[in-house]
Amino acid sequence: MSKERNKIYVLDSSALIGGYNPNLTNAQHLTIPNISEEVTDQHSRMILNLAVSNEIVKIREPTIASIKSVKIVAKNTGESSTLSAIDIEVLALALDLKREKMNPIIITDDYSLQNVAEILGIPFKTMIREGIKKRFTWTKYCISCKKQYPDTYSDEICEICGGKIKRRVLRKNNKKILPPDKFPKQ
Repeated sequence: MSKERNKIYVLDSSALIGGYNPNLTNAQHLTIPNISEEVTDQHSRMILNLAVSNEIVKIREPTIASIKSVKIVAKNTGESSTLSAIDIEVLALALDLKREKMNPIIITDDYSLQNVAEILGIPFKTMIREGIKKRFTWTKYCISCKKQYPDTYSDEICEICGGKIKRRVLRKNNKKILPPDKFPKQ
């Protein structure tokens, strides 16, 4: 069995949009049911549909427990406002595979997704962009009065002074990655 066969690639929409073609490799591929919502260009959608119909890409729902774990990590790093529901499910699917003692690799160009994957100890590969170098924790703040807001704050205007809300790095993290048995559970 080839080395490629032992890899399980978890596909994010940015991989397909960036030109990744699962039909051209012998690796195992998984993705989530809603991935086609973000794969909107005709060429990428055709590649995805062909791969799914030929069972080169298998579709699998992530568990609720892993979705909750990913949401907690995303909230703690300030990434919850930048990750789509689909991004969270892609991460959760990879986390499920890791918990099943498999070796998933997420293919993505999404920096927020990479940041959370890094914290979860899930490797990733990029297509077009260079991947992240460090993990970050983000915060939102008012550029006028400097009031800090949680990442989940959805308004673009400060409730105190009416200034514009921006996102910035709160800190760069080089902490150890959590082992799977230490991931937050709910």
